[in-house]
Amino acid sequence: MALAQKSLDMGNSVEIDWEQGTVTAERKLRSSGNSTVLTIPEEVYQSIGLCEGQQVEIVADKNEDVIRIRSAEEGASGE
Repeated sequence: MALAQKSLDMGNSVEIDWEQGTVTAERKLRSSGNSTVLTIPEEVYQSIGLCEGQQVEIVADKNEDVIRIRSAEEGASGE
């Protein structure tokens, strides 16, 4: 079976599609002080080689209606 699903705390789940090489999770945005918080399951960030504490770059693409997260080292633009 190419698709695996893992149930996590609070009814959240992570879907891993080994054939497509994708890890998908659904989460709810929450407020914390003056910020909005999004939790990222370990399976999601580890699937692209990230680890806890690592600096990341977040890019919102309005044209494609997506948000991308990647290692800040890979996305560095020489600033």
